Amino acid sequence: MIFNDSLFRNKNILVTGANSGLGLDVCQEISNLGGAITGVSRSIDKQIFSKQIKTVSSDLLNTVSIDFSSKDLDFEKFDKNVKYDAVFLSAGVSKVSGFVQTDEETMESMFDINVIGQLKLLRYLLKKKLVKSNASIVFMSSINGTSLGSKGHSIYAATKGALNGITMSLANELSKKRIRVNAIASGLVKTPMFIDNLRLAGEDSMKEYEKTYPLGFGTPNDVSNLAIFLLSDGARWITGQTYIIDGGHSIA
Repeated sequence: MIFNDSLFRNKNILVTGANSGLGLDVCQEISNLGGAITGVSRSIDKQIFSKQIKTVSSDLLNTVSIDFSSKDLDFEKFDKNVKYDAVFLSAGVSKVSGFVQTDEETMESMFDINVIGQLKLLRYLLKKKLVKSNASIVFMSSINGTSLGSKGHSIYAATKGALNGITMSLANELSKKRIRVNAIASGLVKTPMFIDNLRLAGEDSMKEYEKTYPLGFGTPNDVSNLAIFLLSDGARWITGQTYIIDGGHSIA
C-alpha cells in the first residue's frame, strides 16, 4: 500500500462498474483506505460485493443496481442522505468490430453504457446536490480516445473521446464549487475485458502485441493507484486533465 491507510476515512465515494475490473480494484483500495463505498453496477449484490472487496464493515458499504444500457434509469434508489466526496465513473463495454459491420443497436448500447447513462447519473447527483464542494470526479477513459487509432475500435474510441471532451468542459463549469474533474486514459490492462480480447485475438497474437508495450500490459492495480490519487485531496490542484497510463505504448 502506497497511501496512508486513513486517506479516505469519513469519505463517501461512489464507483460505477464496481463489481469487476478496474472498478472493483478501486473499490478494494478505497476500502483498505477507510472509505465508505456506494458500488453501482448492472447487477450487484451487497453480500457478494462485500466479500469481493473484503470490507471490514458493512456500514461502510452500499450497493445500487443500475443498467446503464436502459433508456429508463431509476436514480431514486440512491440514498439522499449520502453526500459524495468523490465519484469514479468506470462502467464500460467494448466490442471489437469494423465500423461498417457495427450495427446501430451496438453503437447505441456502447454510447449508453460508456457515456450517456453515466452522464445522466452524474447530472442527477449534481442536480440533487449529492456531490460535495471540493469533491473529485474521475472518468475512466482509454488511449483509444486520445493517442491511438486501433482497428475495430471506432465506436469504443468515440465513446472515450467523448469522456475526454466533457472532462475539460465540466472541470471548467464545476470549478466555482471547487469540484475537480479528471480522466484516466488507460492502455491494455488485464481485466475481464482483456480476457475477452484474448479469446478473440488468440494467445500468440496477444503475446506479440504485448511487445508494443515497453513495460508490458498493465494490471488493475497499476491504474487504480492513479485513480486513488486523483480521487483524494492530494490532487486538490489538478482538474480538467486526461492522464495517459499505458506502460509506454503510446510512445513506443
